[in-house]
Amino acid sequence: MISERTEILKSFDGTDILFRVFSPHKRERRTRPAGLILAAHDFGEHSGRYAELAEELCGNNLALASFDLRGHGKSGPRRGDAENFQAMVADIIFMMNHSRSFLGLDSSGTTFFGVMGLGFGALLATYASSILGSSCPPLFLASPLFSSKQKIPTWKKIVAVSLPRIAPIAQLPRNFIADTVVPTPSVTPDTPADPLNLPSLTSRMEEIILQATEDFRVRNALTQTESPITVLCGSLDSTIDVDRVQALFPTLGSKESILHLIEGGEHDLFQKSSKTRAQVIEHVLHWVKSQGASQ
Repeated sequence: MISERTEILKSFDGTDILFRVFSPHKRERRTRPAGLILAAHDFGEHSGRYAELAEELCGNNLALASFDLRGHGKSGPRRGDAENFQAMVADIIFMMNHSRSFLGLDSSGTTFFGVMGLGFGALLATYASSILGSSCPPLFLASPLFSSKQKIPTWKKIVAVSLPRIAPIAQLPRNFIADTVVPTPSVTPDTPADPLNLPSLTSRMEEIILQATEDFRVRNALTQTESPITVLCGSLDSTIDVDRVQALFPTLGSKESILHLIEGGEHDLFQKSSKTRAQVIEHVLHWVKSQGASQ
């Protein structure tokens, strides 16, 4: 059994951010959790997507925290909207600082703390790391959106850059640009549509996607990272450009970083039905063990 707790926090600018923590149930553990992982979900999703992963991590005496990205799930300022790219990165840093004090985490090195991201969340965590430098905790980036496999038509880019100047909160269908970068989660009899996933977004959120995935920005952020980063990519990922991720990997500032290619893995490496899930979980636990020993 695991315990789940949610609360609404005020981010750096007063925006409501939903914060969620899964932890081993007190009756089933003899000591406090050995560590805490903060997870940043993919674009268009929400923090509740990590409930199944939390069960496995809590079974290894680890706690998992997550939060709804700005404009996602139950976070403000409104669904599908964010004021700018910098605000979304600042939220990551704010949640890192909040999580450090959660469960009595300290800086003595006796308790592990790391940050995990999937897709767009992994990209935001990378930008946060480039700002924090050596004070950033170790990162575990699954399918990081360093480069999209699908290319956005030029005319759509022009509209996405121009429209926010005229109507910043105008709603656009998700398939205008967002689905080119991060496809809508599939809907099947076993996984029906999730009402908390984003069906649409504002024009300025579309612009944020373009800004965040610009090659020169990504490369610059990677070169300025100092904390150790573990990167996992699936060989069958149809969302991110895995070849480009591999080409960019050597530019990471930390030479202690590691890249693993999961043969047969798709974009959502944490998906319960994935054939490679057990292998991915092993990588997560090894990351915690190896980085915990070096903290």
